[in-house]
Amino acid sequence: MVRPKIFVPAAVVLGALGVGGLVLYTPNHSACSSILIQATNESLCRTANTFYIISWVLIAIAILMTLGQIASLTQSRNSTSTGQSPNQEFCVSCGKPMAINSAFCPQCGATAAPTNSSVVIETPQDNKGPSESELAVSLEKSEDEKSIGRRRSAWNHPVAIGLIVIALILASGAVAVAINDHHDPTVTSSSTSQTTIRPSGLVSANLPLSSCTTTYGIPGTKPARLPNYIREMIPRGDVGKLKVFADAQGVMELVGPRQWGCDASIGADGSSSLFIGPIGTNNYSGKLASSSTVEQISGSQTSACVSCGLDQACPLFAAAAQENQSDYQQGCLTSAPASESITQLTKSVVEFTDPPGVHGDANPSGGAYAARGAMTFSSGQLVTSWMETCLLPPSEQSLCSASLDDFVSAYGSK
Repeated sequence: MVRPKIFVPAAVVLGALGVGGLVLYTPNHSACSSILIQATNESLCRTANTFYIISWVLIAIAILMTLGQIASLTQSRNSTSTGQSPNQEFCVSCGKPMAINSAFCPQCGATAAPTNSSVVIETPQDNKGPSESELAVSLEKSEDEKSIGRRRSAWNHPVAIGLIVIALILASGAVAVAINDHHDPTVTSSSTSQTTIRPSGLVSANLPLSSCTTTYGIPGTKPARLPNYIREMIPRGDVGKLKVFADAQGVMELVGPRQWGCDASIGADGSSSLFIGPIGTNNYSGKLASSSTVEQISGSQTSACVSCGLDQACPLFAAAAQENQSDYQQGCLTSAPASESITQLTKSVVEFTDPPGVHGDANPSGGAYAARGAMTFSSGQLVTSWMETCLLPPSEQSLCSASLDDFVSAYGSK
């Protein structure tokens, strides 16, 4: 039997690659089990998780290949366990064993073509050799067995090569993911690794990320290490106009005009807020004067503060209003104005718009520009609500749409 020698070096190489991948990426994979780490290092976590899985795949393939080699060697040993050489030859005249590579029978001195050892020939009592018909059958069986052995051994190399090809495909996919997460942020329509067109007309693009100056409710909190770029879904025409703003922990990220600045705050209970606006402007909240031309994007999330989440979501979610009443025996602190338009996107997500001059659930609202917003609400073991408000002039409403769409995509399932 031909031994599949390709199995041993291939298994060693694949096993080494798998173990090396686990050593390199297991720490990042374990760290990414934290929701906070996922939020602040999404691309890094995606790469770490991909390579972690592929490392295990490589190890599994190496184990299978090694088991195949062991099985092959075992079968080879079993074929010689009868105590005779697999190349033992017998005299066709008297049927006695002949010396290896000998052309003469030591018993009768005849010169004859040998038969294969895998065919058992019974020694006749009259010391006469087998008949020609018996020899023909024996030779035919021998050739059939040789043919079967060749076919089995011929399959060993394609199987090994096929497994290696599969491993290389998986590895190349992981490399593509890693490159895709760290490529140049410029988006081109000809590169599917940089731009993915969605049915909604959005494209996936790497946008620059700015870490905002952040104040903390817990003194001594250190900023997290955030990536320089992050992938977002935005309209193709707005790629060069937008970037991502995040608090220093990456808890909340909002998309806004590239030339703006930002600041943020994170409370001791984990709740946070994020403000984006033209550099040098103030962060406005609440009701604006009807003549106000304030431009800003702001967001907030209530984290573990249950009452905060219920108060924020109460005017727009009936479930929040019911829970607020049952838990705190009080109604909503505010109510949505009649002129506020509300669109229920899912059970846990709504979009709304406060027209110019109308102070509603958007924060801030009531100024010269329509205030557009989106809000989420979830209840259960964790009650939380996320909200974004966008105030821009009519000519820049596409930027509001891009920011709100990204917000819903990122936090709609929170």
